[in-house]
Amino acid sequence: MAALQNLIPDPTTKGLWQCRPAAVSITNLASHGFVNASFISCLVVIGTRVYGMVSTTRNAGHDEPFCYDVPSNTFIPITGVTNANTPTSPNTFGDWNPPTMVLVGSKIIVAHPGFNRIGKRYFGVIDVLNPFALTWTATNTAPTALVFPPQWVANFNGRCYFLVNPPNQQPAAYFLILFNL
Repeated sequence: MAALQNLIPDPTTKGLWQCRPAAVSITNLASHGFVNASFISCLVVIGTRVYGMVSTTRNAGHDEPFCYDVPSNTFIPITGVTNANTPTSPNTFGDWNPPTMVLVGSKIIVAHPGFNRIGKRYFGVIDVLNPFALTWTATNTAPTALVFPPQWVANFNGRCYFLVNPPNQQPAAYFLILFNL
């Protein structure tokens, strides 16, 4: 602090600066089977677990989901992950639309720009109903399907809200009640 280096704006007081919070590496993705893990594109912390999407070469340049349990310092396996049902990794430079993750009921919904319309895979779902047997799927809404993959997802009163922005068309907001997933 005496050198006035590595400061950030204080989030609570305008015009005041504070020391940057310390950062500690708690794990290494590569040592837990994530082949050439290079970029975590999104994550969400729920309780003592960190859920996210990481770029690897295991699935040919696709992001794959992970779950890290902080107190036990272990990764919880997620079954169902394949090259066909994971989104392509976003660019690590230039303009990009960041992926979003949100918990709705017992499912973590992942809106990711790497999902395409092939195989009707528009967004990802991590089912956390059984916290020790996590599963991954990529799907679309039913009975009314989204017309394009969503730009983002949010939880509002237990419902899943998507923003769909079709190319060269007007943006449209869709909402989905959880039991339709």
